[in-house]
Amino acid sequence: MTGVQTCALPISVSNTNGAGQTNVQAVDPPADAPSGIVFPYGMFEFTVTGIEEGGTVHMEVYVPYDPVITGYWKKNVNTGQWEDIAQSVTKVGNQMRITFNLTDGGDYDEDVVSGQITDQGGPGGPETVKAVPTMTEWGMIVFILLAGLMGVFYMRRRAYSA
Repeated sequence: MTGVQTCALPISVSNTNGAGQTNVQAVDPPADAPSGIVFPYGMFEFTVTGIEEGGTVHMEVYVPYDPVITGYWKKNVNTGQWEDIAQSVTKVGNQMRITFNLTDGGDYDEDVVSGQITDQGGPGGPETVKAVPTMTEWGMIVFILLAGLMGVFYMRRRAYSA
């Protein structure tokens, strides 16, 4: 793994091609970020330099483990749509490793400079609704029995007082 660089966030970015990486920094999600997707660590951007014109670089992004992360989201510069470009998302120790490819001049290259790829994206996943805690089956049985006993006790007490 070469070209490892980190930013102020607990994120490291590397590539396996030996290309240089610069300007790894946190950025605010844009106004048109995909709805229904959460970015626990926000978004960030970086620039990969020293690659062949039209060449592809294999990227690895490491972030602290968060089960919500299921992919790496980028905006397709040709369609304007946000897409999950992750090839794999793997838990490695207490981190998530996200791998994806970027191609110079490709759908996800945000600059027009040959031999350089500018990336802005982020690790994220679908917004989930928190489950409401419920009782187990046995908990419900005990609750119903207790409620029934309380009802019987109340009815007997009422009968004696009348």
